[in-house]
Amino acid sequence: MPLYQEETLDGVTKYRRALAISCANPANAAPSIAFQEEDLVVMPDGARFSKFAGSINVEMSDPDLEMPLVNPLSGESLGATFTAQQLYLMLGSAYLYFASLRDNQPQG
Repeated sequence: MPLYQEETLDGVTKYRRALAISCANPANAAPSIAFQEEDLVVMPDGARFSKFAGSINVEMSDPDLEMPLVNPLSGESLGATFTAQQLYLMLGSAYLYFASLRDNQPQG
């Protein structure tokens, strides 16, 4: 499977990708994720150009929402799924890990 919305014409390849992903985890509301998209154009000489293409904003109110796990480079299914709750557990764990590293650095 090609990259998302991949098109190639006369050696010029264009596809859409997530440029930035922002997660919100408010204490008194459902968590949400915002994906900022860009269209990336790759010229035959390897030069790259990008253009803002829009955004997707998703409220993650259902912790049991299942999503397929795919290889983002090929689009191929990895044969597994994950839930919104698992995604937020991973992100929360990453936060705790990096916050701990920051807060426990040797003084000096």
